[in-house]
Amino acid sequence: VYAPEGTASEIEITRFFGRAVDEPTMVQKREAEQATLIGMRSLQESGYFVKIVNRAAQPIAPRTGGKHVVLIIDPDENATMIMARALLVAGFDTRTAARRAEIVAALNRQPAVDAVTMDVELPDVIGLELLGRLHAHPIYKDVPVIVTTSRLEHDDVVAALAYGAAGYMSKPFRPEAYVESLRAVLGVQ
Repeated sequence: VYAPEGTASEIEITRFFGRAVDEPTMVQKREAEQATLIGMRSLQESGYFVKIVNRAAQPIAPRTGGKHVVLIIDPDENATMIMARALLVAGFDTRTAARRAEIVAALNRQPAVDAVTMDVELPDVIGLELLGRLHAHPIYKDVPVIVTTSRLEHDDVVAALAYGAAGYMSKPFRPEAYVESLRAVLGVQ
């Protein structure tokens, strides 16, 4: 059984929406800049697609003891449906959210998710701030987050990685590449 560490007020994700987000350090920005070099080369070669994924050093076991649970945070219902379907076929369980209240409810639901994929362009939440808050949260700080977005500017990629993203994928992407990326950040085959 999964038992999170910390007090109830530390665990409650709602309180984290009121906190200031720490700006990435110069070291984090430099590391993110280095990580983008390979991904940005693929953008130039293919004309549109960026895929940067940091493979987990060790496999991350599912918190439920069964299947890995992935939270998809995306305002595009069609994209969410495609991602959820690909994950279900690949043997993952999913949760979805698009708006702040849904995101908070999904993050507060126990057991916590094993991975998050999120668009940074959300209707009532600033995506990079949410990413920074997840990275600072006692439960979610080690949960891999893959940013899935149509934003392709170099600065957007660097910012997402500096705020703690384990991966960055530009839309549109193939469902197979999406599943492969999640397996990589979880360290599973």
